[in-house]
Amino acid sequence: MNVSRNRLIGGARFLCAALTATAALAACAPTNDPQVTMSTSDYQIASPLFITHDLGGPLPEYETQYWTAAFATREVQIMGQCYSSCTIWLRSACVTPSATLGFHHARGIPPGHREWDSTTHWIASYYPPQIAQWFLSQARYSAAVVPMSGADAIRMGARACAI
Repeated sequence: MNVSRNRLIGGARFLCAALTATAALAACAPTNDPQVTMSTSDYQIASPLFITHDLGGPLPEYETQYWTAAFATREVQIMGQCYSSCTIWLRSACVTPSATLGFHHARGIPPGHREWDSTTHWIASYYPPQIAQWFLSQARYSAAVVPMSGADAIRMGARACAI
């Protein structure tokens, strides 16, 4: 009987570990513990990030910034120049009509290289579908920056800022 009891306890521990944090606390915490409640005033909301003059840089750094802001649920607004790697913000940022976005081929990987196609498709995955299609058919072939107005980006599926 002890073996069955140990398996049951072990199984219960595994089940509790597999539950989400909230469900695990509710299902596994002793019932005599006081409950902790939080109000919305206990959470700090990250201030918005306003992009006004960003000419890009190494894509891995931008991807880290993007996911950090996403996990912090930080609002991002593209209000001015957003070129090159900065454009990955299009996945979640809003855009003002007066913004300017700049696109070009993946630097450091020459067109035709075996990794170029997959890299440019990966970059395009950050864009709304119509902008991704445009990028893949045109801008990814250009060494020079191909500009797009915020108004055009909004017409092509980017989210407009509510300002």
